[in-house]
Amino acid sequence: MIAAFLDSLRVRQWLKNVVIMAPLIFSAKMTDPALIADALFAVGIFCMASSGVYLMNDLLDRRVDRFHPMKRNRPIAAEKIPLRQVWVLSAALMAAAEALAYRQDPRLGGVLLVYLAMNAAYSAVLKKQVILDAMTISGGFVVRVWAGAVAVNVIPSHWLQLSMFFLGLFLGLSKRRQELAVLHSSALRHRKVLSDYSPAFIDQLTAILTASAILCYALYCVSPEVTSRVGQFGFIYTVPFVVYGIFRYLYLMHIQKKALDPTDAVLSDPPLLLALLLWIGSVILTLYR
Repeated sequence: MIAAFLDSLRVRQWLKNVVIMAPLIFSAKMTDPALIADALFAVGIFCMASSGVYLMNDLLDRRVDRFHPMKRNRPIAAEKIPLRQVWVLSAALMAAAEALAYRQDPRLGGVLLVYLAMNAAYSAVLKKQVILDAMTISGGFVVRVWAGAVAVNVIPSHWLQLSMFFLGLFLGLSKRRQELAVLHSSALRHRKVLSDYSPAFIDQLTAILTASAILCYALYCVSPEVTSRVGQFGFIYTVPFVVYGIFRYLYLMHIQKKALDPTDAVLSDPPLLLALLLWIGSVILTLYR
Protein backbone atom coordinates (compact mmCIF):
# COMPACT_ATOMS: atom_id res chain seq x y z
CA MET A 1 0.00 0.00 0.00
CA ILE A 2 2.90 2.37 0.68
CA ALA A 3 4.06 1.94 -2.92
CA ALA A 4 0.56 2.81 -4.13
CA PHE A 5 0.53 6.00 -2.06
CA LEU A 6 3.97 6.99 -3.38
CA ASP A 7 2.83 6.35 -6.94
CA SER A 8 -0.20 8.60 -6.37
CA LEU A 9 2.07 11.47 -5.31
CA ARG A 10 3.40 11.59 -8.93
CA VAL A 11 6.98 12.28 -7.97
CA ARG A 12 8.00 12.40 -11.65
CA GLN A 13 5.81 15.48 -12.08
CA TRP A 14 7.93 17.35 -9.54
CA LEU A 15 10.21 18.12 -12.48
CA LYS A 16 7.81 20.98 -13.33
CA ASN A 17 8.77 22.71 -10.08
CA VAL A 18 12.34 23.18 -11.32
CA VAL A 19 10.86 26.26 -13.03
CA ILE A 20 10.99 27.89 -9.58
CA MET A 21 14.79 27.99 -9.90
CA ALA A 22 14.61 30.18 -13.04
CA PRO A 23 14.59 33.58 -11.26
CA LEU A 24 17.61 32.54 -9.18
CA ILE A 25 19.54 31.39 -12.24
CA PHE A 26 18.63 34.33 -14.49
CA SER A 27 19.31 36.91 -11.78
CA ALA A 28 22.91 35.63 -11.62
CA LYS A 29 22.64 34.98 -7.88
CA MET A 30 23.50 31.30 -7.86
CA THR A 31 26.74 32.08 -6.07
CA ASP A 32 24.84 32.95 -2.89
CA PRO A 33 24.33 29.78 -0.77
CA ALA A 34 21.55 31.39 1.28
CA LEU A 35 19.53 32.24 -1.83
CA ILE A 36 20.09 28.76 -3.25
CA ALA A 37 18.71 27.33 0.00
CA ASP A 38 15.68 29.66 -0.17
CA ALA A 39 14.96 28.69 -3.78
CA LEU A 40 15.28 24.98 -3.02
CA PHE A 41 12.95 25.44 -0.05
CA ALA A 42 10.35 26.94 -2.41
CA VAL A 43 10.82 24.00 -4.78
CA GLY A 44 10.25 21.57 -1.91
CA ILE A 45 7.13 23.44 -0.78
CA PHE A 46 5.66 23.31 -4.28
CA CYS A 47 6.50 19.61 -4.61
CA MET A 48 4.55 18.98 -1.43
CA ALA A 49 1.62 21.15 -2.52
CA SER A 50 1.52 19.78 -6.07
CA SER A 51 1.38 16.21 -4.77
CA GLY A 52 -1.59 17.23 -2.62
CA VAL A 53 -3.21 18.73 -5.73
CA TYR A 54 -2.56 15.57 -7.77
CA LEU A 55 -4.20 13.47 -5.07
CA MET A 56 -7.22 15.78 -5.06
CA ASN A 57 -7.52 15.67 -8.85
CA ASP A 58 -7.24 11.89 -8.94
CA LEU A 59 -9.94 11.58 -6.28
CA LEU A 60 -12.32 13.84 -8.17
CA ASP A 61 -11.55 12.19 -11.54
CA ARG A 62 -11.37 8.58 -10.36
CA ARG A 63 -14.58 7.51 -12.11
CA VAL A 64 -13.77 9.02 -15.52
CA ASP A 65 -10.12 7.92 -15.24
CA ARG A 66 -11.36 4.32 -15.45
CA PHE A 67 -12.12 4.95 -19.13
CA HIS A 68 -8.50 5.98 -19.79
CA PRO A 69 -6.16 3.15 -20.90
CA MET A 70 -3.32 4.40 -18.68
CA LYS A 71 -4.97 6.42 -15.92
CA ARG A 72 -7.25 3.53 -15.00
CA ASN A 73 -4.19 1.80 -13.55
CA ARG A 74 -3.52 4.62 -11.11
CA PRO A 75 -3.95 3.43 -7.51
CA ILE A 76 -6.84 5.81 -6.79
CA ALA A 77 -8.80 5.00 -9.96
CA ALA A 78 -8.19 1.30 -9.36
CA GLU A 79 -9.19 1.72 -5.68
CA LYS A 80 -6.00 0.13 -4.43
CA ILE A 81 -5.83 2.56 -1.51
CA PRO A 82 -8.55 3.77 0.91
CA LEU A 83 -10.12 6.94 -0.47
CA ARG A 84 -10.65 8.47 2.96
CA GLN A 85 -6.94 8.23 3.72
CA VAL A 86 -6.16 9.84 0.36
CA TRP A 87 -8.43 12.80 1.17
CA VAL A 88 -6.68 13.24 4.51
CA LEU A 89 -3.22 13.03 2.93
CA SER A 90 -4.16 15.49 0.18
CA ALA A 91 -5.48 18.05 2.65
CA ALA A 92 -2.52 17.53 4.99
CA LEU A 93 0.05 18.07 2.23
CA MET A 94 -1.55 21.26 0.97
CA ALA A 95 -2.12 22.67 4.46
CA ALA A 96 1.41 21.83 5.61
CA ALA A 97 2.91 23.34 2.46
CA GLU A 98 0.92 26.56 2.93
CA ALA A 99 1.86 26.80 6.61
CA LEU A 100 5.57 26.27 5.90
CA ALA A 101 5.53 28.73 3.00
CA TYR A 102 3.82 31.44 5.05
CA ARG A 103 6.22 30.88 7.94
CA GLN A 104 9.19 31.22 5.60
CA ASP A 105 7.84 34.35 3.91
CA PRO A 106 4.25 35.63 3.87
CA ARG A 107 4.71 36.58 0.23
CA LEU A 108 5.64 32.99 -0.62
CA GLY A 109 2.59 31.85 1.31
CA GLY A 110 0.48 34.22 -0.76
CA VAL A 111 1.88 32.92 -4.05
CA LEU A 112 1.31 29.31 -2.98
CA LEU A 113 -2.25 30.20 -1.97
CA VAL A 114 -2.83 31.53 -5.50
CA TYR A 115 -1.47 28.24 -6.89
CA LEU A 116 -3.77 26.17 -4.65
CA ALA A 117 -6.81 28.35 -5.42
CA MET A 118 -6.10 28.12 -9.13
CA ASN A 119 -5.93 24.33 -8.97
CA ALA A 120 -9.10 24.15 -6.88
CA ALA A 121 -10.89 26.26 -9.51
CA TYR A 122 -9.45 24.03 -12.22
CA SER A 123 -10.69 20.85 -10.54
CA ALA A 124 -14.13 22.29 -9.86
CA VAL A 125 -14.92 24.29 -12.99
CA LEU A 126 -12.12 25.34 -15.33
CA LYS A 127 -11.10 21.88 -16.55
CA LYS A 128 -14.52 21.72 -18.22
CA GLN A 129 -14.03 25.00 -20.12
CA VAL A 130 -12.36 24.86 -23.51
CA ILE A 131 -9.10 26.88 -23.76
CA LEU A 132 -9.45 28.07 -20.16
CA ASP A 133 -8.47 24.57 -19.02
CA ALA A 134 -5.13 24.83 -20.82
CA MET A 135 -4.65 28.45 -19.76
CA THR A 136 -5.03 27.41 -16.13
CA ILE A 137 -2.31 24.79 -16.55
CA SER A 138 -0.12 27.46 -18.12
CA GLY A 139 -0.87 29.83 -15.27
CA GLY A 140 0.59 27.27 -12.90
CA PHE A 141 3.98 27.69 -14.56
CA VAL A 142 3.83 31.47 -14.26
CA VAL A 143 2.94 31.18 -10.56
CA ARG A 144 6.01 28.98 -10.10
CA VAL A 145 8.12 31.78 -11.58
CA TRP A 146 6.55 34.18 -9.06
CA ALA A 147 7.41 31.79 -6.25
CA GLY A 148 11.02 31.60 -7.36
CA ALA A 149 11.22 35.39 -7.63
CA VAL A 150 9.77 35.88 -4.14
CA ALA A 151 12.12 33.25 -2.71
CA VAL A 152 15.23 35.10 -3.89
CA ASN A 153 13.73 38.60 -3.65
CA VAL A 154 13.94 39.63 -7.30
CA ILE A 155 11.43 41.05 -9.78
CA PRO A 156 10.73 38.47 -12.52
CA SER A 157 11.24 39.62 -16.08
CA HIS A 158 8.07 40.28 -18.07
CA TRP A 159 9.61 38.46 -21.02
CA LEU A 160 10.41 35.45 -18.86
CA GLN A 161 6.85 35.33 -17.55
CA LEU A 162 5.44 35.60 -21.08
CA SER A 163 7.79 32.89 -22.34
CA MET A 164 6.70 30.60 -19.52
CA PHE A 165 3.02 31.38 -20.15
CA PHE A 166 3.21 30.54 -23.85
CA LEU A 167 5.34 27.45 -23.24
CA GLY A 168 2.96 26.24 -20.52
CA LEU A 169 -0.03 26.81 -22.80
CA PHE A 170 1.75 24.93 -25.57
CA LEU A 171 2.32 21.97 -23.23
CA GLY A 172 -1.23 22.10 -21.88
CA LEU A 173 -2.78 21.97 -25.36
CA SER A 174 -0.32 19.26 -26.40
CA LYS A 175 -1.59 17.24 -23.45
CA ARG A 176 -5.14 17.59 -24.78
CA ARG A 177 -3.98 16.40 -28.18
CA GLN A 178 -2.32 13.43 -26.53
CA GLU A 179 -5.60 12.55 -24.82
CA LEU A 180 -7.47 12.72 -28.13
CA ALA A 181 -4.87 10.47 -29.76
CA VAL A 182 -4.99 7.87 -26.99
CA LEU A 183 -8.71 7.81 -26.20
CA HIS A 184 -10.26 8.08 -29.68
CA SER A 185 -14.00 7.40 -29.39
CA SER A 186 -13.94 7.17 -25.61
CA ALA A 187 -12.48 10.66 -25.22
CA LEU A 188 -15.77 12.24 -24.15
CA ARG A 189 -16.35 9.63 -21.48
CA HIS A 190 -13.03 10.58 -19.94
CA ARG A 191 -13.13 14.37 -20.33
CA LYS A 192 -16.16 16.21 -21.76
CA VAL A 193 -14.14 19.28 -22.74
CA LEU A 194 -12.38 17.17 -25.36
CA SER A 195 -15.54 17.45 -27.48
CA ASP A 196 -14.57 21.10 -28.02
CA TYR A 197 -11.11 20.19 -29.29
CA SER A 198 -9.85 18.51 -32.42
CA PRO A 199 -6.30 17.64 -33.53
CA ALA A 200 -6.49 20.22 -36.33
CA PHE A 201 -7.67 22.97 -33.98
CA ILE A 202 -4.96 22.18 -31.44
CA ASP A 203 -2.33 22.07 -34.19
CA GLN A 204 -3.30 25.60 -35.25
CA LEU A 205 -3.03 26.85 -31.69
CA THR A 206 0.29 25.14 -31.01
CA ALA A 207 1.74 26.64 -34.20
CA ILE A 208 0.91 30.10 -32.84
CA LEU A 209 2.21 29.26 -29.38
CA THR A 210 5.45 27.78 -30.71
CA ALA A 211 6.24 31.05 -32.49
CA SER A 212 5.12 33.11 -29.48
CA ALA A 213 7.23 31.19 -26.95
CA ILE A 214 10.36 31.27 -29.10
CA LEU A 215 9.91 34.96 -29.97
CA CYS A 216 9.37 35.99 -26.33
CA TYR A 217 12.45 34.07 -25.22
CA ALA A 218 14.52 35.55 -28.04
CA LEU A 219 13.37 39.07 -27.11
CA TYR A 220 14.24 38.36 -23.50
CA CYS A 221 17.74 37.33 -24.58
CA VAL A 222 18.32 40.68 -26.31
CA SER A 223 16.44 42.83 -23.78
CA PRO A 224 18.42 45.59 -21.99
CA GLU A 225 18.07 43.82 -18.62
CA VAL A 226 20.02 40.87 -20.03
CA THR A 227 22.49 42.56 -22.38
CA SER A 228 23.54 44.96 -19.64
CA ARG A 229 24.80 41.95 -17.65
CA VAL A 230 26.11 39.52 -20.27
CA GLY A 231 26.81 41.65 -23.33
CA GLN A 232 24.93 42.13 -26.56
CA PHE A 233 25.25 38.58 -27.89
CA GLY A 234 25.81 36.42 -24.79
CA PHE A 235 22.34 34.97 -24.41
CA ILE A 236 21.58 34.65 -28.10
CA TYR A 237 23.55 31.40 -28.18
CA THR A 238 21.06 29.77 -25.80
CA VAL A 239 18.17 30.22 -28.27
CA PRO A 240 19.01 27.24 -30.55
CA PHE A 241 18.59 24.82 -27.63
CA VAL A 242 15.11 26.21 -26.92
CA VAL A 243 14.15 25.99 -30.60
CA TYR A 244 15.44 22.44 -30.88
CA GLY A 245 13.68 21.34 -27.68
CA ILE A 246 10.29 22.63 -28.84
CA PHE A 247 10.74 21.26 -32.35
CA ARG A 248 11.87 17.90 -30.96
CA TYR A 249 8.71 17.69 -28.87
CA LEU A 250 6.59 18.48 -31.93
CA TYR A 251 8.48 15.79 -33.84
CA LEU A 252 7.73 13.21 -31.17
CA MET A 253 4.06 14.19 -31.20
CA HIS A 254 3.44 14.47 -34.94
CA ILE A 255 6.00 12.20 -36.64
CA GLN A 256 6.77 9.57 -34.03
CA LYS A 257 3.10 9.62 -32.95
CA LYS A 258 4.16 9.24 -29.33
CA ALA A 259 1.39 10.12 -26.90
CA LEU A 260 3.71 11.32 -24.16
CA ASP A 261 3.03 13.49 -21.16
CA PRO A 262 5.48 16.45 -21.37
CA THR A 263 7.35 15.28 -18.25
CA ASP A 264 7.61 11.72 -19.58
CA ALA A 265 8.79 13.08 -22.93
CA VAL A 266 11.70 14.90 -21.29
CA LEU A 267 12.68 11.92 -19.15
CA SER A 268 12.31 9.27 -21.85
CA ASP A 269 13.69 10.98 -24.96
CA PRO A 270 17.51 11.35 -24.80
CA PRO A 271 17.80 14.11 -27.47
CA LEU A 272 15.13 16.19 -25.74
CA LEU A 273 16.72 15.69 -22.33
CA LEU A 274 20.15 16.55 -23.76
CA ALA A 275 18.77 19.77 -25.29
CA LEU A 276 17.34 20.76 -21.92
CA LEU A 277 20.62 20.07 -20.13
CA LEU A 278 22.65 21.92 -22.77
CA TRP A 279 20.31 24.90 -22.52
CA ILE A 280 20.71 25.00 -18.73
CA GLY A 281 24.47 24.63 -19.12
CA SER A 282 24.70 27.40 -21.71
CA VAL A 283 22.62 29.77 -19.54
CA ILE A 284 24.80 29.13 -16.48
CA LEU A 285 28.00 29.43 -18.49
CA THR A 286 26.87 32.74 -20.00
CA LEU A 287 25.81 34.24 -16.68
CA TYR A 288 28.61 32.96 -14.48
CA ARG A 289 31.65 32.89 -16.72
